[in-house]
Amino acid sequence: MLIRVIRATAESMRHVVDAQRDFVETALMEPLAETGARPTEMLTATASTRRRYRDLGRRSVELLLDRFADEAIFQNIVEMMEVALDEQRVTRQGASPAIAFMDLSGYTRLAEEAGDHEAASQAARFIEAVEAATSGAGGRLVKVLGDGVMLHFADSDSAIHAALGVLGRVHEAGLPPARGGVNSGPMVRRDGDYFGSVVNVAARAADYARPHEILVTQEVVDSWTGGDRLYFRGIGAVSLKNVKRRVELFQVLLREGP
Repeated sequence: MLIRVIRATAESMRHVVDAQRDFVETALMEPLAETGARPTEMLTATASTRRRYRDLGRRSVELLLDRFADEAIFQNIVEMMEVALDEQRVTRQGASPAIAFMDLSGYTRLAEEAGDHEAASQAARFIEAVEAATSGAGGRLVKVLGDGVMLHFADSDSAIHAALGVLGRVHEAGLPPARGGVNSGPMVRRDGDYFGSVVNVAARAADYARPHEILVTQEVVDSWTGGDRLYFRGIGAVSLKNVKRRVELFQVLLREGP
């Protein structure tokens, strides 16, 4: 396990360093090269700026690592509290909020094949489609996660309508197909973010989904009140990454006909 942690850390740091090097080349070296400066002149002229960028990069990594570690620890604490509440048979009243995660299928391959500029352009159009569908359903964009998004809704019906809306808008925009996962239940809000097993299962359901597919949990199916225009097809209990129990998942499908 320790070797796995070291390998993952090294791989992440390699990506960070590569990005920093590309930034220095683009922002500092290339403009000087276009003026006809020699390599030794370029190195001398940019030495102090490169040192400042390196220090800034080091501090940024430390701050982000602390932030992500804090979130992970808090998530574990919340999930342990949820287990304790369930063991004590604590009941919760009222409609449960819902969390949805969505992303573009094949985004990583797109970035590799079409380049960062095109990938960034498509990511921006994806966010526009998400915001339009989410606001129309009364939801909120919680945060952007690379090529994906985390969304919060007051109830499951709104989350499903928004997720389907995203699929449609993404298709109309000519973007790579989207996919998503939705879960419903109690969660903890902190600094505008949400934590708990409900959130974790929604994220992993989105990872499990195929292109053009929305997967939801049994809790979402049980709380559906939006009529029979939609129906849910079970795919069985599946194993999701970082989820201890197997989770029953369902496809969200539209009925054919008028």
